[in-house]
Amino acid sequence: MKSKGVPTIFLVETEEINGLSFRNTNTDIVHSIIDFYTPSLKELYDWLEGKQVKVGPLNLQGEFGGFGFKDPSGNWLSACNILHPEQ
Repeated sequence: MKSKGVPTIFLVETEEINGLSFRNTNTDIVHSIIDFYTPSLKELYDWLEGKQVKVGPLNLQGEFGGFGFKDPSGNWLSACNILHPEQ
C-alpha cells in the first residue's frame, strides 16, 4: 500500500500572538505560511469580500493565481488555484 503524508492543521485556543506571515526580502510581498487551494478562485474572492473579510488584490497570471485575506485575529492567510504535481 502506497501512502502519502498530508498537512494537518490543528485549531486550538491560545493567548499567545504570533504572526502567520512573512515578508519576501526580494519582492517586499507579504506571504502567508498557509495557502488554501480552491478551484474557484474568483468565486471565493467575491464570497469573502461579500462577508466583509479584508482581502488583498486578486493576483492572476492568466487563469492561475491567488490572493491574501485576513482571519478574524488579523493574520494573513491566502488562497490559490494552482495545483502542484501529485497534489
